Amino acid sequence: MHAGRHHHTADEENRIRETALDHTIEDSFPASDPPSSIPNPDADELSLTEADMSEPYAGLPPTRPHPSALAGPYLEADLTREIDQLHEEAEWNNGHNAKTLIKYDDLRVVLQVLKAHARIPQHATASRISIQTITGHIHVRASGRTFDLPAGRILALDRLIPHDVEAAQDSAFLLTIVRSEGAADPVG
Repeated sequence: MHAGRHHHTADEENRIRETALDHTIEDSFPASDPPSSIPNPDADELSLTEADMSEPYAGLPPTRPHPSALAGPYLEADLTREIDQLHEEAEWNNGHNAKTLIKYDDLRVVLQVLKAHARIPQHATASRISIQTITGHIHVRASGRTFDLPAGRILALDRLIPHDVEAAQDSAFLLTIVRSEGAADPVG
């Protein structure tokens, strides 16, 4: 043991880790949508470190301004129209595009589209998430398993579960992010 060095209890370590991850989530949801560039799926596999445990958009510039109302007493969206719009934008040519549809302090709903064989590399969040395939077919790898998600299927993942997403064909899915219980700061 080093003199003068403080060792944290397991609970303190968890709180420190959750706070750091919460800040990466805040950074991942700026005032506009995540960017649409996607890394080369043929590149070397990424090793997951604590710094990597965020949505893959942290630190990248937004691609479009949000409409004025992303939160309110009620919200509705025409998913077919939104998917068509995402396919018409230049970012779709890079294999991935996304748009935040709902943005409350404790809840995000993000519509994402992926071209066939496009991949979102491994990442994790401090919040619970669900991934619901609207069109196409995606695969989510998590906890040593591959979850097969054709259109109409949904998967929920607990906090801090490293996962990646790959499209078997052109696909659209809803990513729902729910604020973690007991976290101090609201989601960005």
